[in-house]
Parts: sequence; C-alpha cells; structure tokens
Amino acid sequence: MTKSYSPFFALFSQLDKVDRWNKSKSIDLESVSSHCLQSAVFVHALCLIEKMYNPEFELDPNEMAVLACFHDVGEVISEDVNSLYKRLSPKIERLSRELEQESLNVIYNTLPDELKAEYKALIFQKEHQSVKAINLLKFADILSALAKASEELRCGNQDFKTPFEQLTIKANTYRKDFKSADYFIDKFLPAFSKSIDSMIELLE
Repeated sequence: MTKSYSPFFALFSQLDKVDRWNKSKSIDLESVSSHCLQSAVFVHALCLIEKMYNPEFELDPNEMAVLACFHDVGEVISEDVNSLYKRLSPKIERLSRELEQESLNVIYNTLPDELKAEYKALIFQKEHQSVKAINLLKFADILSALAKASEELRCGNQDFKTPFEQLTIKANTYRKDFKSADYFIDKFLPAFSKSIDSMIELLE
C-alpha cells in the first residue's frame, strides 16, 4: 500500500533527541542535531580558509555545510555509539557498520521516489563524495567533538580528559593535509576552553 505521507523530515527532526557522549557524564548534554549544526558551521569555515590560501580549492563551502547537516542522519535509528566501542572487536566493528548502513537505507527509503535521486548523495556520503570532501567533513566532526571536550574540561569534568587528548592527536593529523587546520586549531579552538566572562574583553 502506498503511504500518503513521508516521515523523512519528521525522523530527521528527531536527531535533537539523540544524545551524544551517552557513555560519559556530561555537564551539558549535546544532541546529534546540535553537533551536526556545529560541524556544518566548522566545515563551512574550513572551506573559506582553504580558499583564502588557495583560490582554486574545489570544495564549495555551502555544499559542504549541507553535507555536514546530514552526516549523522543514520543515528536517528542507530543512536550515537562511541567509536572506541565499535572497535572492541572485529565482529562488533562489522556489525556496527552494517547497522549504520542499514539505518541509512531505512531513512532513504522513507523519501518519495521523486526525491530520492536528489538526496542520495547527501545520505550515502561515503559512496558519492570525494575523498577530500569526506576527509574535511571528518575533520570538522573531530573539531566539534574537541570543542565539546574542551568545554567540559573547562567546567572540571575529568570524564573528558582522555577524549580531549585523543581528539587533539587526531585533529593534529589533519595539519599536513589542510592549511585550514593550523589556522582553525590555533585561532578558534582555544576560546572553547575559556569562560564567557573571560571572553568579554575580546568583544570590546
């Protein structure tokens, strides 16, 4: 029986009810939705910075921002799972990937047939985006997580000490591939470890 409506955007909207860092004690809860928005803002900036150094940089900031908005859409079904847990064993890693892929399939199939072609590259990003685009999206994803860990540490939450150290190492590996890495890490990330009051003087 043909359905008279599609739950696609209603499901997408449920991302604000899916918690990230659900194995850690967070002072401020973070939803997958807010993480995707921050990743979109970050990857947009990264593209602009890349173009500042190289006007021929081929990735479009606006297109990359939209991709970032969709990069965790499967988690409305699969939920957020720490990558460390996914790698506990080869079988868990394989099953996690299968779950993530099937979650994307289910969400994609809620779209009306006439829109599927338009959304395919947004939902199945690894199969349809360039290696450079995927890597820059991953970098923005890591920066968002690092910003969160910095804020939690600033508030005295030691549960984020190890994630902060691991994410810092990961973020630094992108310095060799993207000129925007040095710029963003050095110029923007330090503010996430500061209180709003301590930043007031920078607003004057």
